Amino acid sequence: MEAIVTHPRSSVFYDKTRDLFIKKFTPKLSNKIKYFFKLRKYPGQNFYYISSFLGSLNIKTPIVVTHSNYYVETKNIKGISLEKFIENNPTNKKIIDDFTSLVITLINNNIYCGDLSLDNFMVKDDEIYVLDLEDYRHVKFFKHTKEEFLKRLKGKIPKYIFENIIKKLQTT
Repeated sequence: MEAIVTHPRSSVFYDKTRDLFIKKFTPKLSNKIKYFFKLRKYPGQNFYYISSFLGSLNIKTPIVVTHSNYYVETKNIKGISLEKFIENNPTNKKIIDDFTSLVITLINNNIYCGDLSLDNFMVKDDEIYVLDLEDYRHVKFFKHTKEEFLKRLKGKIPKYIFENIIKKLQTT
């Protein structure tokens, strides 16, 4: 097993023999308390929940093989990061429109994420997959406004894509 990312709050490993990724979460104590009292879903459980919910909206995510409170295994997508894809294909209208639609679907379905940078998405066979689902929230109460969502998104994606999202939001 090869370590891909080691971070104080999570580690990602690649299991070459099974061709899957393993993500282990080590949250800080304050978050563990929130999970224990069910104020927030455990990261592994949330990953699975968000994956299922996004699937019901026809948004692609990695296939979850197994999960637990602080652990998730997903199949390898074998794609390219959306960041690299757009860097190599800055005028690919289909992918830009698909990403725009994806973001609008998240907003319209009260799915909130603090980090929608392009490296948290992958492209495979001209389809976009959403990654790092443990930090997404399906907000049912105290919903965030579109403006808050857009404020977090601004600066994390190319300006022309951000403007495309604004333009499409105004027509929906």
